[in-house]
Amino acid sequence: MPSLLSCPHPYLAMLYLGEYYEAAAKEIKDYLNDAGIKVEARPCLSFQEEITFSVKDRFSVLSGYLEESDREEYRKGIEAMKKVFAQAATEEDLFDRFLKELHPSIMEKRDRILALSKDAESLTDEEKAALNFSEEEWAECAESISQATTLAIMIVNVNSIKIGEPLDDRLDDPIMHLVVNPDDYDEPPKNMRRRADYSLEKSVTLYVDEYSTVNYDRMTDEFWQEWGQEAECIEALGLLMSRITQPPEGRKMDFSDFQGKCSYYFNDDTDTLRVSAEEVAEDLARVLEKYDILKRKGDRVKWKGRD
Repeated sequence: MPSLLSCPHPYLAMLYLGEYYEAAAKEIKDYLNDAGIKVEARPCLSFQEEITFSVKDRFSVLSGYLEESDREEYRKGIEAMKKVFAQAATEEDLFDRFLKELHPSIMEKRDRILALSKDAESLTDEEKAALNFSEEEWAECAESISQATTLAIMIVNVNSIKIGEPLDDRLDDPIMHLVVNPDDYDEPPKNMRRRADYSLEKSVTLYVDEYSTVNYDRMTDEFWQEWGQEAECIEALGLLMSRITQPPEGRKMDFSDFQGKCSYYFNDDTDTLRVSAEEVAEDLARVLEKYDILKRKGDRVKWKGRD
């Protein structure tokens, strides 16, 4: 979530907007510059982290750690592999037969769709109508096929199964290598392993000049649609900056009062917005000094414009 953070400037903070790939950073920067909002882009290297936990053991051992529904799903997968292995001519053929054995209705529809793509006249109107899926149905089918394919590949690789070689008893109680969530167990499996994968990538960090966010109302609808979270953050700060740039009566106040002024609240029938920035009042005062809006001297703040 974008937030106010200190940045490498020695005396000024900036609004940390986020870390992006280069193309996305350029797009955001162009949108904001067109709106009169100043953006500073700084290249950086960043790690992408993926942590997984897994257990590897005989299915009979792992069954004790599995929910009944998962245990049954894996059992069906093992039985399906045993049934189709001898019929497969290639590894690709094996996986295709495995999917058809495990999910016959889904794979039948897949084959009909493939046939339709090759020859529009190969199916009747009734068969074509039966292939109309909702987005939710498509997502469920894709997930089922993906999970089944992952299971098949795991069974084959972990148990060193090769087409053309005898299966023997390797699938009577096969070795399984399963991804697990340690939070699901009061006492995690003894042979659970943790794997950490890190990939170093080039990114761009975007910082926004706080005072220029007063131009928040110039952000386009397109920017709001594409980058809604960033737009909301900028608007929130822009509303706050618009508030604190307005001088009080007499154009002077104690800094403690200015600190209390560093907040914004809005509420109507549908929305409530609260922006709290009292903890960074020192930084915001420096920003306004930079733009010659006010002057801080000791514990007093004076807005410029007249004596």
